[in-house]
Amino acid sequence: MQILFENEIALVICVKNESPYIGEWLEYHHQIGVDKFYVYDNDSEDRSELLRVLDPWIESKIVEYVEFPGAIAQVASYMDAVEKHRFDCRYMGFFDADEFLVPKNNRSLIDVIDEIFKLPPPPEKNRRSRN
Repeated sequence: MQILFENEIALVICVKNESPYIGEWLEYHHQIGVDKFYVYDNDSEDRSELLRVLDPWIESKIVEYVEFPGAIAQVASYMDAVEKHRFDCRYMGFFDADEFLVPKNNRSLIDVIDEIFKLPPPPEKNRRSRN
């Protein structure tokens, strides 16, 4: 089997004062098959606690931590992740700390994602005639 990407599934999250929750979020998603996380920190006031929680993940190279200051940083952080890491993973998702992926029917996350990408695109609604 030829490996094309360093990681199968990566998730990008932009956090601000999420240290009480980020450990659970990472653990859950790692258990269901996410193998890389890009954590963008948008001026967290609890940065020292956040880094304490993230440190073992960072050391194991599962998490890449990025300080990302500024107003309205979420979309910009997502774009930064795409620009820097689009060739590092097969699939990349973008989430908030209160959002969880939940595959149903005991299926692996990668199987669910692969199946979604095999589906035909939905028909276009309100398609304008070109005549």
